[in-house]
Amino acid sequence: MPVSNTRVFKRDTGDKLYRRGMYTFWKRSAPPPQMANFDAPTREYCVALRSVTNTPVQALTLVNDETYLEIARVLAARVWSEVQGDEAIDERLGRMFRLATGRSPETDELEVLRSSYEFALERYREAPEDAQALLSYGEIERDMEIDLAEYAALTIVANIVLNLDETVTRE
Repeated sequence: MPVSNTRVFKRDTGDKLYRRGMYTFWKRSAPPPQMANFDAPTREYCVALRSVTNTPVQALTLVNDETYLEIARVLAARVWSEVQGDEAIDERLGRMFRLATGRSPETDELEVLRSSYEFALERYREAPEDAQALLSYGEIERDMEIDLAEYAALTIVANIVLNLDETVTRE
């Protein structure tokens, strides 16, 4: 019979890496930090309704954690492949917003996303090594058909969209 050693964590690879959180091993005394950041109950008592908060720690997790950077990168690649055309940035940004929130962006929201995209695109064209570093997070292979700077800029905007309050919390 194999002996379980829960003190040493070994991250899975391949398809096992992307299993849902219900397969997360949870020690009684120490919940996974990511779950604790997003209001998971402590399991000391039964909870019928989870509290909903929006804290800076959650935002930092969504912006900096490798998991969410990879999610943003995959979302950017999906939107790039679904919406074709060199001049299709507004359609791509709108599609990205709709996938994350379930609604189309308002005009002012789309303008913010577009200006964020243009700012990031200019920055990553000037520093391709930074774009390469951003796109290196995660195990899923980078789509080599997408221009490096455009891919990085779309990833940054996807990260912004995935960090919106209406994307993170369900009310």
